[in-house]
Amino acid sequence: MILRYKTILAGMMLMSMTSVCHVRTVEARIDSLLNLGRDTTRSHRDRVLSYKDAIRLGQSGDAMYELANLYLTE
Repeated sequence: MILRYKTILAGMMLMSMTSVCHVRTVEARIDSLLNLGRDTTRSHRDRVLSYKDAIRLGQSGDAMYELANLYLTE
């Protein structure tokens, strides 16, 4: 009986750790896409695509702001 509870607890801990790691990897991907969008050596089209990918992944609005700023400045 105790072994069953330990197994359940271990499974719950593993699931919570996996979700935290997933959030961190998504945030890292969004940061990378935003940095690619800020890179002025890339073409305008490629920068726009990077921002659009970041918009699809994140809900904070940072990528939308950056995209709007890119459209206004170029």
